[in-house]
Amino acid sequence: MVTPWYKKSIVDPDRSYTALLGYIQLKSIGMFPKFAWYGRQIENQMKRTPEVLGYRVKGRFFRLEFWHLSAWESPAAIHTFVHAQPHLRIMEELTGRLGKTDFCYWTVKGSGLPLHFKHEVHRLAEPPHAAR
Repeated sequence: MVTPWYKKSIVDPDRSYTALLGYIQLKSIGMFPKFAWYGRQIENQMKRTPEVLGYRVKGRFFRLEFWHLSAWESPAAIHTFVHAQPHLRIMEELTGRLGKTDFCYWTVKGSGLPLHFKHEVHRLAEPPHAAR
């Protein structure tokens, strides 16, 4: 399952933005209801965050794998979002309860939006992830 690109803002095709790709694999199916509830809360936070340009999610439910792909005004905007509620509380509650997690950032031109998983998921296999 892949959601359509949820476009939040008008993008300047010549401007550089920050892209974020995240991956989470749950340890067990029993974690899914809580994970889905938390995901809804984080999505609502994203919809209220003006620095988010757009996003989409992907899930492989039977493999308990989930991805998030988004575009932001800047790395500082991502940092602010991650340290705001409810994201901060949710990450604290999930610490040690998730399986594998991974993420990476890179710079993308506005003309490169919207982002697509088929073009970006390879980035998680290319270390160092957070340094891009």
